Amino acid sequence: MTEDQARQLLSSGLSTWWRAYFTLALHLGLRPGELTGLRWEDVDFADGMLRVRRSLKKGAGGLAPEGLKTESSKRSLAMPEAVRSVLTALRKEQGRPAAARPGLHRPARPGVPR
Repeated sequence: MTEDQARQLLSSGLSTWWRAYFTLALHLGLRPGELTGLRWEDVDFADGMLRVRRSLKKGAGGLAPEGLKTESSKRSLAMPEAVRSVLTALRKEQGRPAAARPGLHRPARPGVPR
């Protein structure tokens, strides 16, 4: 994906959740499972850091959070302003304090942008 294509995607009519998903993927290089495995407790707005600690994986019983494959996959990443901004908008849209929501909640129908 070129820089222009990324800009076009992020400026399209995506829901806040999908805008956050693609912003984190593009700015931080997170894998799909890492993105969907994020929880609000992994986001530290005060220090500007995002902690990658788990991944959402498909198993026999459906999707479930799991640890990352290796210890070295666990990491803390500085949040660029674009990431901080989109996560702030998502948290505001969800309307409850971070502690009251376990995850960054996905759309009602996964894979279908709203």
